[in-house]
Amino acid sequence: SLIQIGGFLGYDEVETAGELCELARQGSVDLLGVMLTCGVQVNAADYDKRTCLHLAASEGNIHVVELLVKSDADVNFKDRWGGTPLHDAVRERHRAVATALFRGGGQLGMNEMATALLLCQSARMGRLESVEDMVSHGADPNAKDYDGRTPLHIAAAEGHKAIVQALREKGCRMDAKDRWGNTAQQEAERAGHTWPETLWVASGGGGKAALPVAGEAATPTAEDGG
Repeated sequence: SLIQIGGFLGYDEVETAGELCELARQGSVDLLGVMLTCGVQVNAADYDKRTCLHLAASEGNIHVVELLVKSDADVNFKDRWGGTPLHDAVRERHRAVATALFRGGGQLGMNEMATALLLCQSARMGRLESVEDMVSHGADPNAKDYDGRTPLHIAAAEGHKAIVQALREKGCRMDAKDRWGNTAQQEAERAGHTWPETLWVASGGGGKAALPVAGEAATPTAEDGG
């Protein structure tokens, strides 16, 4: 039986991971359940340190993800590249899976630079849902890349107004400056994108930034006694 196979054939961790990952990739909930019932290690990792939860998340197999989360799979297990299952789900734009993982305690597990690069790439390509999902699941909308540019700078320069609006609503600093001292508004205007001035006012009102830019100290205000 499958229980005997899973429990007594003496698979090492990599072999176990291979079996589990293939079932997760295929979306075989029932067979996965049988293997887990017989005591197979749910967090067994393959040569790339990827678990069956990584595969299920990458493929968007929501029912497998739900089973694995209930079976105490490590939702923040990192593969050899530092990627978590939630990172995989967001990257592949599986929104339901990302939400399930986030509710189960999943994190993106990326540092500021990795966050900035992925957000900026999505902003450049006009992937509104990807930007929204990343920020909703813990990514800092003010993360800066090597040139001090935020996703807002990139979206503005590329003319993706919907992403600019979404970042504004998520609390992005509208007055953040890159290494050359340029704001997102200046980037947009330089590229010929003329949008209403109200777009560039932080969602909190008054033109103040809603959140501090990563790596920058907040500017004192009159209310702060500065």
